[in-house]
Amino acid sequence: MMHGKANQSRLFFSQNIADLSNINPLSDRPEGKPLRKTEQKSLHTRELSLPGLLMMTAPGACALVLVTCLVLVGVSACEAPAEITTAAITDLQGSFERGVLVVEADDGTQLEFDIYLAVTFEQKQRGLMFVRNLPERTGMLFIYDEDGIRSMWMKNTYISLDLVFIRSDGTVASVIRDAQPLSLQSLSSAEPVRFVLELNAGVSRRYGIGRGSSISWGRASDRL
Repeated sequence: MMHGKANQSRLFFSQNIADLSNINPLSDRPEGKPLRKTEQKSLHTRELSLPGLLMMTAPGACALVLVTCLVLVGVSACEAPAEITTAAITDLQGSFERGVLVVEADDGTQLEFDIYLAVTFEQKQRGLMFVRNLPERTGMLFIYDEDGIRSMWMKNTYISLDLVFIRSDGTVASVIRDAQPLSLQSLSSAEPVRFVLELNAGVSRRYGIGRGSSISWGRASDRL
């Protein structure tokens, strides 16, 4: 619908420019007859080219450029995007429920992590986007209702992450290490999984979290 309006506007604009360029102020004058003063003033005005008019009035030039932009690309393209406030970016505490996750590493060592729980669609869409710092033993657990191939990406994510894909029984199916910040590459599980755990890059290697590991978790409120 917007495309059709843009085409009509371009035609209207082009026709008006053509009309300006085809003005011939002497075409309706008898040959040799002098011009009256009022006609000389009118002729002087009409002989000004479109660039001349724009040079004489800078505000007019800006207005014409702006109108042309709006006509060609549509008003909606000039709307500013919604601003993301600092509070919305950094306040994970207020947006996610907290939990505690215990990892039994490949060598049998048990490690405890503080985690944020991404349960709702909106929470999963946000994830760790815009977070600049994450403590060593803190992460985010994405919780799904059923098993499936899970794909993640690093859009608007400023810290490198390890992605741990976990089966419904808590065993680790696969790990993707050192995911690059801001990358749009799809990072997928090797098989259907129920959970995805995001940790600081390097944590899974340092603590021996791999395909031989198992994970259990609970809500922080359950421990009170």
